[in-house]
Order: sequence, then structure tokens, then C-alpha cells
Amino acid sequence: MQFKEVGNKIQVLSYRGYDKDKKRSIVKMIGSIDKYNFSMTDTLKNNMTEEEVLELQSYIEKLERERQKEADSLTIIYAHNTINRIAALIQKADDFELSKAATDEIWNSIDNLSKSLKKAGFSKPQKPKKLKVIASEKQAGLDLSD
Repeated sequence: MQFKEVGNKIQVLSYRGYDKDKKRSIVKMIGSIDKYNFSMTDTLKNNMTEEEVLELQSYIEKLERERQKEADSLTIIYAHNTINRIAALIQKADDFELSKAATDEIWNSIDNLSKSLKKAGFSKPQKPKKLKVIASEKQAGLDLSD
């Protein structure tokens, strides 16, 4: 079977034999599924053999796994945006109050995230050391041009 994305649908194409007169294979579109929710109509199921139904279900499962993996990756990649937004909202905490239970859950989640990062082999980045700048009034007024 072959699957071809066309617009908001995925066409389901099936090999139906070989035409000796035209010297080419016969590929018939037996139906389509929705590109986003993968719903399969009864007509499509009725036009397919059991093997083809299993192959289509396998294809759908593969697409769902790929979509979930992409969604998980995006969640991780953009997590810092959400965390920074939460921090900014808490700093402005004039408009709302957090319960003790909510703050406990946040702290537990932060601990869990830290442990997960360490377990995955990611070390905490070191903050750059601040350099001590000693400037006297005499140095401040020096002309540095040649």
C-alpha cells in the first residue's frame, strides 16, 4: 500500500494487479483518512482486505508516534519560556495568591526536573565569576585615545 498526503487528507492507494496491455501496474485509490485525527470511514474499511487494514493501522500508529515525539521535543525545547514566564508572574504576585499546596507542588516539580536533568547527564551551568573592578578617580579621568 501507498499513502499520499493531499491537502487535509491522506489518500490510501492499493496495488490491484498488472495491466499487460498498458504494461503498468494498477494502483487504485481506495479511500482517504483525515490527516489530523486519522479517522477511517466504514466505506474505506469495506474496500480493504484484512491485511490492508492492519497495514493502514500500523501506518497510523507510526504517524501518531512521530507526532507525539515531535510534540514532546517541542515541549522540552520551549520549557524555559514557560518557566521564565511563571517566574515573572510570581514576581508580580500582586494579582493572585498561591496556596501552600500549589507552591509545594511547584517546588517538587522543580526538584524532579533537576533530578531528571542530572540523571540524563546534563550538568548545571556554572555562572561566570564576577571580576572585581577597582577604579580610582584618577583612572576614571584618563584619556585613552592615542
